[in-house]
Amino acid sequence: MVALLVCKAQAAHLVGDHYLWLGNVEMAWHCKNAEPLLYWRRTYRSLGDELFLKAFEELTLPYEYWDHEAHLRLAWNYIKEYGKEAATPLVKSGIQKFNEVNKDKVKRDYHETVTIFYIELICLAMNESKVAQLSFDDFLLSNKHLLDRNLLFEYYSPDMLSSQQARIRFVSPDKKPLPSSMS
Repeated sequence: MVALLVCKAQAAHLVGDHYLWLGNVEMAWHCKNAEPLLYWRRTYRSLGDELFLKAFEELTLPYEYWDHEAHLRLAWNYIKEYGKEAATPLVKSGIQKFNEVNKDKVKRDYHETVTIFYIELICLAMNESKVAQLSFDDFLLSNKHLLDRNLLFEYYSPDMLSSQQARIRFVSPDKKPLPSSMS
């Protein structure tokens, strides 16, 4: 539970096919560690995800927040909202636009293989999840391996990842195959 309000009803007004209840709050409680939720487009989202996506899409996200976890959050939100096929070009173009605006700060250029690799792993983890409406934080808690910066090197050699070919198009791993449900 994120919050609890105990109210004394004062009035109810029919507004379209819903009632608008007015009342006095007699007691309020909230969990200090929980993020508020917003019901939007038939699903619950944290306000943190909405603000993150808005700042990213408007290119106002401070560059210091653009770390590995932020890349995962971006892909997870787009995949959750649009599905893998529609999300993939949004993730790719979004990263490229963000990098272009921050080109004076970017240490590594856009990398197609790394981007597709993580999109695939996120999709696999989402498909294997037992709970459909996880928050991003809950998703990460259940999939901590995605935060491991060495995960990529379980599948790819440094030589393969540093190749120009891997930067511009997706290449298959050279150390071990991707999980069977991935392309």
